[in-house]
Amino acid sequence: MQAYHLVTLERVWGLDSLEQQNLDWYCYIISNGHSPITGYRSGSRAEVDAYVQSNIKRLNLKYDIKNSNAVPHKGFIKPCFHNDSALYS
Repeated sequence: MQAYHLVTLERVWGLDSLEQQNLDWYCYIISNGHSPITGYRSGSRAEVDAYVQSNIKRLNLKYDIKNSNAVPHKGFIKPCFHNDSALYS
């Protein structure tokens, strides 16, 4: 499987009700060559790009794709409970 990457990130125009509220909306497409993901997000271009990049990183970690720049955690972390916790009262 190929790594997910950003295909396009474009501002969406023509949403009159949203433009009147001074909201900028962007459409993005993420793909791994097989399964494109299309999404919409409001915010500045930098905010939307940061959001998309974090999702790309998480998708690549989820599917354990090499070159994802992080090591996925394989295993379950058990919660730590203390005997004097409110859970044991």
